[in-house]
Amino acid sequence: MTIFDDGRAFAMLYAEKTGRKPVLDPAFVRATACEEEIGEEMLEAKDLTEQVDALIDSIYFLCDAIGKCTKSHEGMELWRDYMLYHGIESQFNVFKDISTYNSRRNRGEISQKRIYTVLKAQNFQNKENLIHCVFLVANELSRTHLNIQPLWDLVHAANMTKFEKGHMDPVTKKWIKPADFVAPDDAIRIEIQRQLETPH
Repeated sequence: MTIFDDGRAFAMLYAEKTGRKPVLDPAFVRATACEEEIGEEMLEAKDLTEQVDALIDSIYFLCDAIGKCTKSHEGMELWRDYMLYHGIESQFNVFKDISTYNSRRNRGEISQKRIYTVLKAQNFQNKENLIHCVFLVANELSRTHLNIQPLWDLVHAANMTKFEKGHMDPVTKKWIKPADFVAPDDAIRIEIQRQLETPH
């Protein structure tokens, strides 16, 4: 499974549970992936964990959007072609591909201003642009030198649980999380700390 498979699985589950047809909405993607996660959450982040969490959530919204406008496995095929254009043979893992791409580059520190500026300039109107946006945010994440895949897995598991077991409030039309839902924040913090304390 790739992050694009995860995004599509979430998009289809959301459509099934809410009865809403999975359709790409560029305005919604801009509001969530860019303005909310990067423009607000990352700007207000107090530490590395909160910055990483915001960036992963941004990618998740992008992969959800890609899942709404592509067929099964098409997202990864688009990503593979995108990386080949940049001279990288895809390992079918976005975060490993980005690490390879940046292996000879000076990555520096992550910057909310830099990623917000470049992401805000995107149109979010088609799958090709969304793949480019995934590249932009994942590239910023790579500056942390963290292994992002296990952090992504925590976010994806939480999102799927929230919609598999939750339900729609018939009055407010808002999604109600299941009683046993546990947000991934603490687990993300623990995993990042474990990685920082483990010699490479």
